[in-house]
Amino acid sequence: MPRTGKVLLFEAPAGPGVRVDTGIATGAEISLYYDPLIAKLSTWAEDRDSARRRMLQALRETVLLGVGSNLSYLHAILAHPQFAQGHTHTGFLPQHFKDWKSGSGTGSDEDSTPLAVAAAILSRGSHSAMPRGQATAGQEIPGPWSQLPALRLGGGK
Repeated sequence: MPRTGKVLLFEAPAGPGVRVDTGIATGAEISLYYDPLIAKLSTWAEDRDSARRRMLQALRETVLLGVGSNLSYLHAILAHPQFAQGHTHTGFLPQHFKDWKSGSGTGSDEDSTPLAVAAAILSRGSHSAMPRGQATAGQEIPGPWSQLPALRLGGGK
C-alpha cells in the first residue's frame, strides 16, 4: 500500500497509449485521509502483450520519491511469465506472489531511490536551459543537481 508523506519528486510516464490519472505532484503531501490510490496508470495497444509491454515501460519511467508505492510489485506481476502468457486466474497472486516482499523481483522502491534520482536528473537534462555543447568560454555549465527542485533528504533542517 502507498504510505503517507511528502512527494519529493513525481514524474509520470507519457506517450502514445499511456494515460495517468492523478491528483498528486512534486511537493504534495499525502495524508492518511487521502485515497491510497494516488495515481492510476493505464495503457492500451493493438493486443494484450503490446499493452502489457507498454505498461512495463511506463512503470519503469514512473518516478515517485518520498512515499512508498507498489511500482515494483506491479512490475513483477506484469513481468511474470505466466502473466505474460495470459495464464491468470483468481488465485494468481496467492500462487505466484504469496511470499513476495518489496526487494524481490525488480528491486524495492526504497533501494531504487538512487537510481530514480539519477533517472530524474537524466530525464530533466533534455529540458536544460543551456543545451549540451552550447556553453561559451567562461560560462558556467549547470550541473545535474541544478535540474532538481530544492530537496532536503534525511529530514534535516
